[in-house]
Amino acid sequence: MSRLENPVFDVSCRLTILPVVHGSAFFAREVRQRLRQATTRGWDCLAIPLPPSFAAAVEDGVERLPRVSVAFQEEEHPGSDDGRGGSSYVPVDPCQPVIEAIRVAQTASVARAWVDLEVAVWESPEHVALPDPYPLPETGWEAFAAACLPVLPAPIPGSQREERIRHTAHQLHVLEVEHECVVHVCSLADWPWVREAYRSRARYPVPFGRPHMPTLSHLAEDSLYFLLGELPYLTFLYEHRRAEEGAGRSGSEET
Repeated sequence: MSRLENPVFDVSCRLTILPVVHGSAFFAREVRQRLRQATTRGWDCLAIPLPPSFAAAVEDGVERLPRVSVAFQEEEHPGSDDGRGGSSYVPVDPCQPVIEAIRVAQTASVARAWVDLEVAVWESPEHVALPDPYPLPETGWEAFAAACLPVLPAPIPGSQREERIRHTAHQLHVLEVEHECVVHVCSLADWPWVREAYRSRARYPVPFGRPHMPTLSHLAEDSLYFLLGELPYLTFLYEHRRAEEGAGRSGSEET
């Protein structure tokens, strides 16, 4: 069992996978609490479900919170005249569990590893209907995740989602060699399949070698409603509560 001592989420004695629903303040709060507890036990690496090219822009955006920003990356489109077309983006949103995990890791000076697959064009994975996270505080994280297992579809063979899952599993094996306690925060929809690929040591694809480096942009206030995982007012309440908890913790440590 890992240092987080969780029989449901521990994959090995050095690896824990925490499944989350992206854009949920309930899951962001759970991530913050679990990782702060883990800090006392000595976790030493956060595996982030984003490609390495996003590292600099997203880390910069996290340091600028609570001001919301977006990391944009141009994509390669061979069919277009100039080889470019659309873009992919990562919202640096306080209520995103992955962003919350990075904030905690930065504060605790824990190493961050970016384990998702670099791709020329990011393909939106098949839609997976997940239950509303509202009952999470009552059901508990482990029970909520276990209840979702029967309805989580496997990735389509040969799809980009499957390739990303296999690449992530390989990267987790690599991190275990270098670290004592690795925590990976990933989508609840991918959680069982990352675990399966990890245990079967599935073959992994070669990452795309020429990604455009993302740029960080601040978000206009009238666009917050369309980008944030929660309503802007709920995001404000979350950030306010987070600041209160931090102040309370500092005060108790001083006394």
